[in-house]
Formats: sequence, structure tokens, C-alpha cells
Amino acid sequence: MHPIYLAILEDRLVAFILRSPKATDLADDGRYALHAHQDPAAPHEFLVRGRAKPIDDEPTRARFAAAWYFEVDGEDRLFEFLVEHAIFGERGSPDEWPPTYRSWRSPAD
Repeated sequence: MHPIYLAILEDRLVAFILRSPKATDLADDGRYALHAHQDPAAPHEFLVRGRAKPIDDEPTRARFAAAWYFEVDGEDRLFEFLVEHAIFGERGSPDEWPPTYRSWRSPAD
């Protein structure tokens, strides 16, 4: 597992990925799935999957690096995460099972 920090910049879901197996996997194949829990008191969950593509043009990289959470290293790779499918599971309490799921698919799929 390789945790990443995501951001929405210029209406794009993006991340700078440190030099790691995750960056290599994304560059080689592009498929990704991200899963996160929102709040332990009401443990909603969110899953998004699709394909990631590298962003290599310097003007975009510089704009996004200037708005980033941490200082971006010259070796950090910038990726855009294209969303093909998103699922939101909502629970009123930790004991409520199963969650109520809502799903969205890209019209391009």
C-alpha cells in the first residue's frame, strides 16, 4: 500500500506521487482503485476507480505544484485520475449493515 494525497485542481482529480512502486504501477498500467472511510462515528465509505495518466507538461506541473500540500520534488510524478466508476456507501451508525450504496459511472463507459 502506498498512501497518496489527492487534490481537485482545475476540475481534475490529481496527485503528485513520490518515487515508489505506486508511481511505477500507474505509469506502466494506469488502473487504480481508491477506497476511503469518512468518519468513524458514521463510517461512510467511498470508492473510486478508473485510469490514471501522467501529466508531463511543465506549465501544468508548475501550477499544480504551487498549490500543493507539500513541497514537490523534481522526481515526484504528477498523475490525473480519470474516474470511470464511483460508489458511496452510507451508514447511519457503525452497527448499521449493509450500507446504502449509490453508484455513478462515467458516460464514456
